[in-house]
Amino acid sequence: KLLASEDKVVRLTSTWALLQIGPKSEGLVESALPVLTDSLANPLDFVRYEAAIALGDLGPSAEPALSALEAAASDQSPAVRRAAAEAIRKIR
Repeated sequence: KLLASEDKVVRLTSTWALLQIGPKSEGLVESALPVLTDSLANPLDFVRYEAAIALGDLGPSAEPALSALEAAASDQSPAVRRAAAEAIRKIR
């Protein structure tokens, strides 16, 4: 239910939690990528930051999110920029 929430922060938090506690199955990664990628455009800095970190934690599986992460590497927030740059490094 939480993964389908209208609240984007709830969706991100739920996705993040599943990635932390469960094995990263192909289906889970496929479900997580759009939520995490969309969260890189959230107006809240901490949401963009956490999304970038979670994408980096997925490693090469998050390659479809690279263009969004490259855009986030120019974010107004220094923390988001650093997290995006680190995620890009982990994915490549």
